[in-house]
Amino acid sequence: MGLLSVWILSMAKTKGAKGGNPHPVQTDKFLEKQFKRQGTTEGALAPKSFSIRLPIELDAVVRSLPNRTEWIRRAIIAAAEKDGLG
Repeated sequence: MGLLSVWILSMAKTKGAKGGNPHPVQTDKFLEKQFKRQGTTEGALAPKSFSIRLPIELDAVVRSLPNRTEWIRRAIIAAAEKDGLG
């Protein structure tokens, strides 16, 4: 193992180790580059996202939509309401 490799490994933080920026600052420039919420659905969104695999034909159609995130969100909400889950 070379000297550079040893140095890089020594820089790695282990789980629970102290360090990092305790007071991060999100500048206006940083916030402008964040992804904006798509669509018109109301209410808070879950902090975690999930993914699904679609049949090839349907995948191609959904990916061609200009507003696919909003379309998928509305489709799931409609299905949940139809099944009495929402």
